[in-house]
Amino acid sequence: LKYNRYTHHQFNARESDWGFISFMPLCDLYDPTRGYLVNDTCIVEAEVTVRRVVDYWTYDSRKETGFVGLKNQGATCYMNSLLQTLYHIPYFRKAVYHMPTTENDMPSGSIPLALQAWWSLLCFHQAISFRSM
Repeated sequence: LKYNRYTHHQFNARESDWGFISFMPLCDLYDPTRGYLVNDTCIVEAEVTVRRVVDYWTYDSRKETGFVGLKNQGATCYMNSLLQTLYHIPYFRKAVYHMPTTENDMPSGSIPLALQAWWSLLCFHQAISFRSM
């Protein structure tokens, strides 16, 4: 009988205490029909992976991975993750680069040109923000 909960968390000096707010309702654990307790015993297994400590405040993604990202400008993280995900889909990236633009277009008024400009900067390893466009 298994009850799985999955998560990913990195403990560090700023976040040394973390856990599930509610792992399993206690009534489910004690319910004899569920089978979690056998002879007043419950076996709990946990898989923990220890990785090299990374201080994200000083982490240099360009140096470590060759990639840079979009800077969060406050509540732009969802848009950033979507744009970065689309960037890594070669067919989609190619389609964006083939979208027609003119030399008179401004990135602030042309979504294709803004995407092309953002992604070309990402290709040349420059972190950028929405404010730059």
